[in-house]
Parts: sequence; structure tokens; C-alpha cells
Amino acid sequence: MKAMREKPKTLFHYCCSHSAVGIRKDGHLECAETIINRADPSKHAEHRQGYAVWLTDMEPPAHREALGLTMHQTKCDRIKFCFEVEADWARMEWWMTFRRRHPEMRDLEREHGVLPAHWYVGRGPIPVLREVLP
Repeated sequence: MKAMREKPKTLFHYCCSHSAVGIRKDGHLECAETIINRADPSKHAEHRQGYAVWLTDMEPPAHREALGLTMHQTKCDRIKFCFEVEADWARMEWWMTFRRRHPEMRDLEREHGVLPAHWYVGRGPIPVLREVLP
């Protein structure tokens, strides 16, 4: 029989300086879609991964490639800041179960060096426990 994966008690959210400002101010994480809609209700998150808060069990320092946070499509350093959150399994889940319902997002796993078994997704707002140094 296959052993069950132990659910982590805490998870981490890596982000760029643009996101870190809002997280510090609000004290919680929100998905990109919510942030964009709040700033300009006429817009919506263009990228399909914008409706989830992206988390990982990889403590700092984490590798950019493993997290899938390369700088190929953006100039922002999306691992410059890191926030720790308490895992809330009523609003979070492991990427490997989430991807079964969202096969359109599996191309995120194609980047060289990614470790999707360490990815989690959730719905905000997710309270931040503390900021940690990446």
C-alpha cells in the first residue's frame, strides 16, 4: 500500500517587490485575480494561474527553477521576498491533486528543473505568519 503524503504545517509564498509591499500592508496573501480586480474592476487576470495563491513547502533559500519562478517572461525577481503561512487544508491543496482538475495548467511543469511535487495552491485571503529571508 502506498504511504500517504504528510501535509506540511506551514507553507511559503515567494514573490517580487511589487507583491511584497501589498502583503506587508494587508498582512495576507491574495490571488492575482483579486488584486487586479480591486485595482481596476474592468480588468481581469489574463494568465490562467492568476486565480490561485501559489505556495510551496520549500523553505528559503529555494531555487528559482524548482519553484517555477523563472524570469523568462517577467523582469521581476519573484523569489526576492518570502512569506510564511499556516497551512489551511480547507482552502489549500497539493498541486498534484489540483492539476487533475486543471489539465490546462500542466504546461507549468514543463520548464526545466521544476519540482511540482513541492507546489501547493490556495484561495485567499491567507493570513501571513511572518516574512522570512529568502
